[in-house]
Amino acid sequence: MILSLQGCMAVGKTTVARYLEQHCQQVQVCFEDNAAVLAEIKQRGLNKNSYVDYLEIQRLFLRNELRRGQKAKKYPHAVMDFGAEEIEFYTLNYPKSRGLE
Repeated sequence: MILSLQGCMAVGKTTVARYLEQHCQQVQVCFEDNAAVLAEIKQRGLNKNSYVDYLEIQRLFLRNELRRGQKAKKYPHAVMDFGAEEIEFYTLNYPKSRGLE
């Protein structure tokens, strides 16, 4: 089972996740970690103001989230945090990033 903590910025998603991590040992908390994505963006010199680069940057973030979701599936009980901006972006753009309508 994967529990998704969703909400706007600064509403306490990470605070709740940290609380669960400390007080609920049977739950694996999968925190967002974008360090590798940000390093790749910088290394490749991608520019978020270029449409083509922007799409590639979003693909990198999506792939990172897919990896995080696959990792969470390995545990009987996992918690992931998602902000509203991510949910909206993925809903609107993920199909397009896969070449779908």
